[in-house]
Order: sequence, then C-alpha cells, then structure tokens
Amino acid sequence: MSIRVPLWQIDFETMNDEHEDTSIHATHAVVGTELTFASVTDKISAIVLKRKTPIGWFVGFAISFAIFQLLLLTITNLLFNGIGL
Repeated sequence: MSIRVPLWQIDFETMNDEHEDTSIHATHAVVGTELTFASVTDKISAIVLKRKTPIGWFVGFAISFAIFQLLLLTITNLLFNGIGL
C-alpha cells in the first residue's frame, strides 16, 4: 500500500540532488581484456563463412521453388480462365 502525497508537498529540488550520482546508462565492459571487438566478430563470422552449404539445402530449395512456380501457374490460370462457372 502506498501513501499518496500531494504534489505541492514534494520538494523536487532535493529529490533530484539525492539521485545525481546514479545513472540509467551505466557503462560496463562488454568484452574482456583478452578479446577485442575484431576478434569477437571474427569468431562469430567464422561459423557462417567457413562452412560450405550442404547439398540438402539446394535440393530443398529446388523442390520449394518448383512448388512456388506451380502456385504461380495456378493463380495465373485462375485469373485468365476464371473459376469455371
């Protein structure tokens, strides 16, 4: 349960002085001393850049592309010929 205090009783000048040393934008070290931003970037990008794409991805892409082309063909057929009524 909180106590309601009217605004005319609050001393805003002393309230701001009490909280001068705190900041919502505290800066902390993001990487350790043994790492640099460049080394972290190299380690993360090496996972993606050094692996070759498996053949299954190309097969799956080809199948999904063929199904997508079939969808476009059926939509085009529907637009030109109508629903047949």
